[in-house]
Amino acid sequence: MIAATNRPLEKLVEEKLFREDLFYRINAVQLFVPPLSDRIEDISLLVDYFLKKVTARIGKRVTSIHPEVLSLIEQYNWPGNVRELENVIDAGVHLSNDEVMGKDALPDYLKRHKVNRKEVSLKDSVEETEKKTIERALRRFKFDKKRVAEALGIGNSTLYDKIKKYQISDQ
Repeated sequence: MIAATNRPLEKLVEEKLFREDLFYRINAVQLFVPPLSDRIEDISLLVDYFLKKVTARIGKRVTSIHPEVLSLIEQYNWPGNVRELENVIDAGVHLSNDEVMGKDALPDYLKRHKVNRKEVSLKDSVEETEKKTIERALRRFKFDKKRVAEALGIGNSTLYDKIKKYQISDQ
């Protein structure tokens, strides 16, 4: 059995919001998959995969996606993650009248999405990477800050300072 959640089950067990016995029955192997918005480099690969999957299923010839559309897709936040992306591509193939999927085949909310063309500084990129690394380590070590600091090779006070700086909560 494979189960997925976007909430920390360990914390829910502690708060008595998830049955402890059920947690231990299903908790054989844990995998953390970052949200799609944190894996922009995967989007074009997933788009290609979904294009091939949908076109093979329905027999329609849509061979690629317009670069402008791909750029728009890569800059969207994807709150519905991979399933939302798959649904958008599926609908886009159905609605597309050409071999190249254009903007007209996208849902309205994506067409209206404002593309952020602001350049990201090196400092911003480093800080974002640092924040994500700390968040992953905190989840991996179940928010045991001493173990996280050791694993990251930083002092406890440095970790606490960074948690405060990045406003990371244990939720």
